[in-house]
Amino acid sequence: MNRTEFFLTLITFLLASIVFVIGGMNNTPSIILIPVLIIIYGTPFYLFAELINFIGQNTD
Repeated sequence: MNRTEFFLTLITFLLASIVFVIGGMNNTPSIILIPVLIIIYGTPFYLFAELINFIGQNTD
């Protein structure tokens, strides 16, 4: 994963967090809330998997 992918992942995560905080649980329809929650909770797993992949490729 290069710096551009990490930066775009971070932007996506922060935008999803903003939507979640501004919208709140009571006002946001579930059609919007479910993808936002998937992005918020899935991003750390994606970054961890990419980190493991990056380390695996660079250990020669």
